[in-house]
Amino acid sequence: MCESVIDALTLYVNGIGNVTCSYGVEGYTEELHTEILKYQPKRVVIAYDNDTAGNSGARKVAMRLLEEGIKCNRMKLPLEMDVNEYGLKVTNPGEQLSALILDSEEMREEDEDSQIPTERIPVVENELVKHETGMEEKTNSKGFEIRRSAEEVLFLKGGREYRVRSLYKNQSLDQIKVNLRLLVGDDYYIETLDLMNPRMRKGFVQNASDATSVLEETITNDLKEVFRTTEEML
Repeated sequence: MCESVIDALTLYVNGIGNVTCSYGVEGYTEELHTEILKYQPKRVVIAYDNDTAGNSGARKVAMRLLEEGIKCNRMKLPLEMDVNEYGLKVTNPGEQLSALILDSEEMREEDEDSQIPTERIPVVENELVKHETGMEEKTNSKGFEIRRSAEEVLFLKGGREYRVRSLYKNQSLDQIKVNLRLLVGDDYYIETLDLMNPRMRKGFVQNASDATSVLEETITNDLKEVFRTTEEML
């Protein structure tokens, strides 16, 4: 569900066919609502702009659909960006937009007004700790806090968070194909790449730097540690 026709067309031409749009953030009509209910989707991903109006409009649409028993997810675009702008900016829009859909976060009625803060559990140097979430934590000699679960590995350092998914799908060290996201505050970049491929690593560094304003040198050094650690995990 997009905010505009041009955003919906951006998804469509990049291979995402099950797409529709409202007429702006306040343009979710009864006709559109009825049409969606007719198809009884299991889930609707709301891809409104990541700005104040877009986030407010996305919550309103989600509340309507949740009342009908339809699950809703929120696609998280970079701050102040829409689908079309993002599609024009990234190197492989079809792959990157699909990754954003897969990475979308579930919306719930209780999420509308507040979020419950969670207490951060301290990590002891070089000591592996397992918590109720099933996530293991440690810090390494390079200052990275590493959190590992069955689905993903997080690398945290200096306000930067690298999330690695699909690592354990690799059957050999001939390639290490992962879904990698760099998150810095509200800015982030996500890409599926082979960490064994120097050209793809360089492309990630450049694109992630553009998206988050983190220096390429910093990301390059971080990526070396991510690469080394993930290789050891296989």
